Amino acid sequence: MDEKIQELVDLYRELEKDGWKKEEMIQFGLECISLLIPKAQLLVDMSGAEKKKWVVEALQTAYFAVNPDIPWVPEPVETMIEKWAVKSVIEQIISPAIDWLVRFMKDKGLL
Repeated sequence: MDEKIQELVDLYRELEKDGWKKEEMIQFGLECISLLIPKAQLLVDMSGAEKKKWVVEALQTAYFAVNPDIPWVPEPVETMIEKWAVKSVIEQIISPAIDWLVRFMKDKGLL
């Protein structure tokens, strides 16, 4: 998983150079998921739910590798806010996106 995390960190740093635009943030998220799903499919000894959990954990690891602390929010409040925000994004956006991309890739014969 470490090499995939590094790919995601490198991609993030490349997009970060010129400043983030909303479209680039969406592109980055989809690229992360589409890079990780095929890797998860190689984990044949795991169920679909376990593979999805692996993808989510890899995304969380990549996020925390590139995301700086919020400088004006003191610890431990900053960590609580960040964990809540990441969990919310995963539940509301990332999880359905993973499901959709897996279905799409399977329909197209990519998985």
